[in-house]
Amino acid sequence: MADRLIVDLTADGRVSVGTWLEGEFPGGAAGEPCGLAWPLDGDALEELRWYLEDYLQAPFGVYEDRGPAAAAMLPGWGEAVFGAVFGSGPARDAYQRMRARPAGLQIVFRSPSAELLGLPWELMRDPAHELPLALDVAGMDRSLPAGELGASFEVAGRRLRVLMVISRPAGTADVGFRMIARPLLERLAAVRGSVDLVVLRPPTLDALADTLAGAQAAGEPFQVVHFDGHGVLAGRRPAGGGAPGMYQGAVPEGVLVFQGPRGDGDSVPASRIAQVLAASQVPVVVLNACQSGAVSKQLEATVATRLLQGGAASVVAMAYSVYAVAAAEFMAAFY
Repeated sequence: MADRLIVDLTADGRVSVGTWLEGEFPGGAAGEPCGLAWPLDGDALEELRWYLEDYLQAPFGVYEDRGPAAAAMLPGWGEAVFGAVFGSGPARDAYQRMRARPAGLQIVFRSPSAELLGLPWELMRDPAHELPLALDVAGMDRSLPAGELGASFEVAGRRLRVLMVISRPAGTADVGFRMIARPLLERLAAVRGSVDLVVLRPPTLDALADTLAGAQAAGEPFQVVHFDGHGVLAGRRPAGGGAPGMYQGAVPEGVLVFQGPRGDGDSVPASRIAQVLAASQVPVVVLNACQSGAVSKQLEATVATRLLQGGAASVVAMAYSVYAVAAAEFMAAFY
């Protein structure tokens, strides 16, 4: 466990920074809360979204200059975001003390505000370091207030068991079936005998419920459910690899796309998935599904939030539409 730097963001737009050293109880805030002056306007946030989601679809022609220009803006944006939280005073002192410790640093953003929690904090860049903090510290997480989460439960089982749901409803027009699974299996080979990886067939919601319930009844529960497929947040369109014709307009809440009984797409609302996972007490959910971690104006709309409210201890999800090759790289490194 790394040392943690806790960034608390209140609903009225104030920020405070506290510390939590490894093996100790959380410390108090470093100084009084102060107003958060978010430095990026709507145009900058849209340019960031375009660069992450759309640029690689056509990195030539009219976008040949726009893409590199957007990339050149990232360090400056990151330093501005860093300065908004750790620019000076007790918050900056706390950050520097924690960076100097040998245990490693994890930065946790906590807030009941969907607007604040959903900001792209991963842009943060310390001017004294080359890399963004998300790539230069032990971790960067978002956390909901404890009152918003489901009841905790004891994690059962003696071995790590992973149930992988690979959903490809568009068939040959979809992302390759083994795009994520192949590098994942290569990584898990190093811990063969300690980890069980089971691929769910067919990848339907009913099959997921039956398999989880059967494993729990047999005393061999799954501790991780890994969904490899498509997702979308309410009011947002898929980009860079979404299966054609899968989404028609906005959806009322975040969905994951399972396969239906006939192999077609079955867009399942996050609330239904949360019920299935909570019934079998799955503690960790991994979603390499685009926009599954995105946050809209309502925290309840996102898939990740619904799963946390349903009782999952941790959810790994994606805030933007992510290209399949990038998802494959991340998931292999993650495991």
